[in-house]
Amino acid sequence: MNSILRIMAGVLVTLALLTAPAFAQTTVNSTSLAVAINASQQQIQLASVTNIAVNDIAYVNNEAMIVRSISSPYITVTRGSQSTNATAHSIGATVWTGAQVRFYTDRPVPGKCTRANELYLPHIVPARGEIWDCSTGSDTWTMINGNAPAVVVTCKALLIADMVDQTCFIADRNYTLVKIQEIHKVAESAGTLTLIPRRMQGTEAAASGDALATAIDMVGAGAVAQTLKTATLTTTTTYLNIEAGNRLGLDFTDDVAGELADVTVSFVLIPQ
Repeated sequence: MNSILRIMAGVLVTLALLTAPAFAQTTVNSTSLAVAINASQQQIQLASVTNIAVNDIAYVNNEAMIVRSISSPYITVTRGSQSTNATAHSIGATVWTGAQVRFYTDRPVPGKCTRANELYLPHIVPARGEIWDCSTGSDTWTMINGNAPAVVVTCKALLIADMVDQTCFIADRNYTLVKIQEIHKVAESAGTLTLIPRRMQGTEAAASGDALATAIDMVGAGAVAQTLKTATLTTTTTYLNIEAGNRLGLDFTDDVAGELADVTVSFVLIPQ
């Protein structure tokens, strides 16, 4: 009889596992500060304490706090947790809350993403002061708080004679490339001239490095003067890791420049 019961129990467990709900992405809870706080206050008034539990993280601006007790509309916290510093915060500031597992220790791998495949969104990295989201539509990682110490590298090719393959930055440390933008004063009038931002390693020439984005059209209607373009980053995310000693550069290809002038390309990098 005991053997039969054990077999039946095993069948029930198997069926439960087979019918378990599929994984679904979970949004991190958020509320706001009802009253401004200084850098030392431990009792904080929130707009709502719904879905907040003891030992949760409450993250506001660049500071993570650990919730020690709850008495609506207040929470009592330990300030400056998760390798962050206690600072003053303004009324209305967004407060992200949730179990500590919902907060990350490192940024996501740059490039393409799928919202349904992410365990928790936004992807909050308290120790780095970064909040990332998987943008709907473009399906790419986008930093939504702007608090990370971004480094912007600008490459300029002012004259027609400057429209040649070139290196414009040597990485002094490891970076993650998160955005490339381009603008020019005079477009190429005809032909098939394109611009490819590239990463060079070792002895690679500027035209032989890894393409960091799809080719940028520099001709006619596809290249309206004084119009900012945001390049579509490569889906090969390993190329977006710019290691110390790697170089960034421009590859003018498919044609020779005849009128193109005053080209500016910006690479936005986040230190690793």
